[in-house]
Amino acid sequence: MWDSSLQPRNIFIADDNELLLSALRRRFEGKFRRVCVFSSGESLLDAIVYETPDIIVLDLKMPGASGIETLRRVRCIHPQALVILLTAYGSSEDREAAQVLGVFDVVTKRVGLEDLDLAVARALGRLGTGS
Repeated sequence: MWDSSLQPRNIFIADDNELLLSALRRRFEGKFRRVCVFSSGESLLDAIVYETPDIIVLDLKMPGASGIETLRRVRCIHPQALVILLTAYGSSEDREAAQVLGVFDVVTKRVGLEDLDLAVARALGRLGTGS
């Protein structure tokens, strides 16, 4: 899906489900130079003030700042960041709001998360660091 020898950049992931967050960290370690995980949108926003991620994966439904609110604030700090929104049950209104905010992709959470792999591979292609 992508050439792991290129060690493409940084991916930041925010999700309030600790088990999923741990699985996503393991899934992308070795494929990225740096994988940073956050249990809330607020903690991700605190981090991106100091470091620019290449790809951001956001859960849509999180306590505190939702994925949409976090995306809105990401756009103020890093307008060009490639953001992938993860949702288990997002509404069409949520998808539309995400698209207005320039989300790169919206991925429905599934057991195997293959759709997320495909979205990340497409984002890496956009960055020119993977195939």
